Amino acid sequence: MKYYGLISGLPVPKSSQGLTFSIPELRSQVEPYLQDKALRAFHHFFYRIDLANLEAMLLQHDDWRDGGNLDQEHLRRIWHREAGATWALEQEDEAQAEPAHNPISVERLHRFWQAYYDQLIAFDPEQLSRLFSYEISLRNFKAGYLRSVLGEEDEPLYLEGGRFDRFAYNKLQVADIQAEHPAMAATLTSLTLPDPEQRERSLTETKWRYYDHVVFFDPFGLQGLFALMLRYLDMADWQQRDAEAGQQQLDRFSEALHQRTHHLFTDITLA
Repeated sequence: MKYYGLISGLPVPKSSQGLTFSIPELRSQVEPYLQDKALRAFHHFFYRIDLANLEAMLLQHDDWRDGGNLDQEHLRRIWHREAGATWALEQEDEAQAEPAHNPISVERLHRFWQAYYDQLIAFDPEQLSRLFSYEISLRNFKAGYLRSVLGEEDEPLYLEGGRFDRFAYNKLQVADIQAEHPAMAATLTSLTLPDPEQRERSLTETKWRYYDHVVFFDPFGLQGLFALMLRYLDMADWQQRDAEAGQQQLDRFSEALHQRTHHLFTDITLA
């Protein structure tokens, strides 16, 4: 089904302009135009905000994002594995696999993300595979790149459904990717920029260029709608950032990296 009136009536996101509406307001405007499977897919799409909020809980960040499907209390109950705290991204038997007092783990959050993408693409594989396999690949490349920066030996948790294999995610050889996947190569080049703000802006710009490319011949389908939603969420993230808090997070990351490097150096010296 095509959504000509809906998509053509939505404002075109521009990186130089902020959003004049909230994500909850955006959802309330779009949902009345959708029906059946498309409406369920649209609802499922916004579990990504709930996952971001769970990740903030995991990292102990006070960073709540509005527009998800679950309120803060429900997510807190999922976090603590309380009885009855269920959602679409977790099977009931898995929710009971660990003690209720055991908070969410990195591995469990990873399983949630895998279920999120698997279920979302399943709504319409023809429309959604190309868009979200790119996003899965990017998340995997980010994990591989962070591993190399930190000097970790253990392989990260990679999501299934991307376009590349574990070797590519681990090595990040942009030149090898350029020929067949130029859009991904451009995105990965942005990933290696040293300045954090410049890196994020460049990543955003290359992602948006890919969204434009992938929906060029079919901008009014479900894929076109979700490409717009991804851009709106990027803009909302930029507007929510606080420069001072961002610098503090960068300082914590740098200190953690310094401490890790110091311990490695000490171990080598003692050996």
